[in-house]
Amino acid sequence: MTDEMQILHRLSRLLEDEANAIRAGDLQKLALMPQEKVALVAALEARAQSPQPAQSGEAAALARLRQQAAANQRQLGVTLKGMRSALQRIDGLRRAGRSLQSYDASGRPQMIGAPQGNLERRA
Repeated sequence: MTDEMQILHRLSRLLEDEANAIRAGDLQKLALMPQEKVALVAALEARAQSPQPAQSGEAAALARLRQQAAANQRQLGVTLKGMRSALQRIDGLRRAGRSLQSYDASGRPQMIGAPQGNLERRA
């Protein structure tokens, strides 16, 4: 196996691991992957600059890598969208306990604050 094919194979395995980490929600593992991806892509670019002719199968391997990377990008986008939605929902629930949004007679939104409870202690 040529050096280029080894790099392509390692990059493919890394993209598979990334897809699995996305599905599992393993943010710690995902945080470690960009450095390795950058190193592998840099090595691939360096090998591409060499005068050696391309080996058979490299173009197909590159096409598969593009598809894997695009699929991971879509998965990450959907995951981030879901996380943002969950954070907005949590924030809405927090705010609901403190105030209420209503509308005035002209239809403009207005916030009605929650009553401030005073705790009175008696002996």
